[in-house]
Amino acid sequence: DELSICIALSPLWSVDLRSEWLGRLIATDASDVFGFGVSSTSCPPELARHVGAQCSRRGDHVRFAQETEDDPEKPRLGTEFRLPFGMSRFKTLATKKAQHADHSVGLEATALGLGLDLLSRDRSTHGTRIAVLVDAQAVLYAAGKGRSSAPTLRQPFRRIAALSLTCGWLPHFAYAP
Repeated sequence: DELSICIALSPLWSVDLRSEWLGRLIATDASDVFGFGVSSTSCPPELARHVGAQCSRRGDHVRFAQETEDDPEKPRLGTEFRLPFGMSRFKTLATKKAQHADHSVGLEATALGLGLDLLSRDRSTHGTRIAVLVDAQAVLYAAGKGRSSAPTLRQPFRRIAALSLTCGWLPHFAYAP
């Protein structure tokens, strides 16, 4: 069935590999206590390209510039990509209270879907490459594949895939612990 659907949808898969990078970084997060959050900051497209390209390998991660009120960073394995600005530069786009209790990975995937849904409303983002920061590795790797067999992730990733196809995005997901 999956192969038949792929073959039926294949004429719709027109992707321009020369598409420009969006000059924004999108970050999503979720919590069972607070709900979902989506934030964004403007950046040069070249920086978004570096975030998307550098953080596609396992173990690679993004770090923000340390600010005075930040907690000390925990050491991580893998290659670090340091952003030239801190988390305070990100502006909140949306917050939403969680409607139901779910596994933390399911909540993170739902937050990612909410972030891409907000981004889809801006026509200037259509047909671009986008860099999205997530803080759950399970969601990161499932988003990189574009699918998941986990029941809590199926519905959010169907929505994410539909938005990506409809908007003509080439999303790149990076881990930001």
